Amino acid sequence: MQRSESCPSCDGNDWLPLPGWSRSAMLSDGRFLEAQLNKEHCRDCRLVRHVSPPSKDQLEAIFKEGYELYAHPAGDSFEMQRQRRYADWILALIGARPVETVFEIGAGNGSFLTELHRRMPDWRLKGLEPSPIAAGHARESGFDIQTGLLQDIDVSGADADIVLAINVVEHAHDPTAFLSHAVTAVADNGCLIVVCPDGERPSSELLVYDHLHSFTALAIDNIARKAGLTITQRVIAPVSLGPFQALLLRRSSEADESARIGAPAQGLYEWRYRFLLAWHQLDSALVQRIESAGGNVWAFGGGESAQMLRTYAPETWSRVAGVLSDVPGSFDRQPVRIYGPSTDGQPRTLLLAVRPEIQGAVANRLTHDGNKVVQWDDLILGG
Repeated sequence: MQRSESCPSCDGNDWLPLPGWSRSAMLSDGRFLEAQLNKEHCRDCRLVRHVSPPSKDQLEAIFKEGYELYAHPAGDSFEMQRQRRYADWILALIGARPVETVFEIGAGNGSFLTELHRRMPDWRLKGLEPSPIAAGHARESGFDIQTGLLQDIDVSGADADIVLAINVVEHAHDPTAFLSHAVTAVADNGCLIVVCPDGERPSSELLVYDHLHSFTALAIDNIARKAGLTITQRVIAPVSLGPFQALLLRRSSEADESARIGAPAQGLYEWRYRFLLAWHQLDSALVQRIESAGGNVWAFGGGESAQMLRTYAPETWSRVAGVLSDVPGSFDRQPVRIYGPSTDGQPRTLLLAVRPEIQGAVANRLTHDGNKVVQWDDLILGG
């Protein structure tokens, strides 16, 4: 559906187009979708929104029918490593606040709650998850998880000291309504913690079809105020997690003071435009680099970056023989191979399928092992 309404953050109507794709898109669980992906930039608050987003029914179907991100029991080694990093970050944000009950919106398979329980065994942990398969796995881990979308469920009885929404609000058609509904689960003097991509820095989240909005600090602050909330803290994720922001929100009547929210960086539109244009040009550039390197090509890394390459650099991906990784897992329902020395003694060509921000360090290690390494961080981050 084509959007015509004003910006959900600043109510402006001055939009700038960003490079898009007419027939290729990727969902947040890595699935390929033959759909139009076009986004636009608000000139006033720098929020990004989907020009032709899925309808509410289509979005609900994405999460309820075959959503694969957490369609497995908690315990995957890569997933739990990431959840440990999230727990470090979020527990530091919670600090010394008294906590008895935590309610997670979008609890997935319960992997984050599992890590939280390991560290805080006395906390009561419960939540909500739209995917029936993932919710079932979370319940198998012992957590009280309701199945459904936040908009359809009365969560006012949760009475939680901490309500968490980790990488959920960017999927909401109406982010103000999302925050307004989420805070009903918060107990008196409790707080809502929202984690979402950091819209101040262009990243791969702009390429995700079901990310309907990208928020600068100013944009999410405007939305929070509309929902009767005050952002009392805003912190940026450690590099190991990627470009995310965490916001601690309280009801405006209970907040002592608000966090200092600065204006978005100048030139953000041009930065986003160059970033997406670089992704358009990536496929042909990588094909040239692979041909120059020669030999059989393997991808190193089986996470989101590999899924992005498969979707937005299809000619490059067609030349990949398989996926290698340091940890067990699967890619496209096939097991990945554990990385180790080449079995035939010949140098391999490894296409990095990891986040551009860490490719330099990974390339140094793999080159030291005698591999030919194809990087592309210079192509994406150069702008």
